[in-house]
Amino acid sequence: MTTTTNETIMAFSGKYRFLSNFYPCGIRWLGIDYPTVEHAFAATKNHDQDYRLKVASARDPQDAKSMGRAVPLRPDWEDIKEPVLHQLLRIKFFGSQDLGMRLILTEGLELIEGNKWGDDEWGMIWNERTKSWEGKNKLGRLLQAVRTELQRAGVDYIESYRE
Repeated sequence: MTTTTNETIMAFSGKYRFLSNFYPCGIRWLGIDYPTVEHAFAATKNHDQDYRLKVASARDPQDAKSMGRAVPLRPDWEDIKEPVLHQLLRIKFFGSQDLGMRLILTEGLELIEGNKWGDDEWGMIWNERTKSWEGKNKLGRLLQAVRTELQRAGVDYIESYRE
């Protein structure tokens, strides 16, 4: 899969790996430190504090994701999962000037989490028959929203990085 075109980042890999929820970045969320957004997101699927601490210490983001798939979901999960991820992405990109600027520098590009693992809710899947991307691309849309928020945060933030 190609990573970019002139107008689209189609995979969060290579130089765009930093866009992935699996990217190591350190997130403090609800009083617990997590090594990635994926860890924090999976931990939020259940209210149990012991479960959350266990997810925080998961070996890697894939293990955290697997734990999140196996836990009984909190009753309001479907209602809050998108706002939760949006807030986690804000913490990730506003909390690191480097990551924030790297996101800002994708300005003008559509962000698509193109994938081969079948996630058409948070990402998109290439349909070979129709030659098009299919899916909701919620993660890509949230990243674009955070990018806009960063841009609105002020010229000083952007200019200090470019110098």
